[in-house]
Amino acid sequence: MKRQGILITLILIVIVAVAGGLIVSRMKQSGVTPVSTSIPTPTQSVQATGTSDADLEKDTQGIDTQVKALNTDAAGIDQSLNDKQGNLSEQ
Repeated sequence: MKRQGILITLILIVIVAVAGGLIVSRMKQSGVTPVSTSIPTPTQSVQATGTSDADLEKDTQGIDTQVKALNTDAAGIDQSLNDKQGNLSEQ
């Protein structure tokens, strides 16, 4: 019994190794390359401009305006989806 378990384990290892080799071989043939995990390093530094309190306040107000507009759009979309869902359930 113990030898059968070892034999089955070895056979499974061989099958997995062969399957992995076939997959890599087909990826190479089809031109698919594995994804690189290297992270590019920045080449330029950015200089901060407009960092006075007035400039930052102006930027913050602009962001607030855009977020409010986004919230209004999202509320409209949500209402539209609720209306369509209601119409579908009535049919």
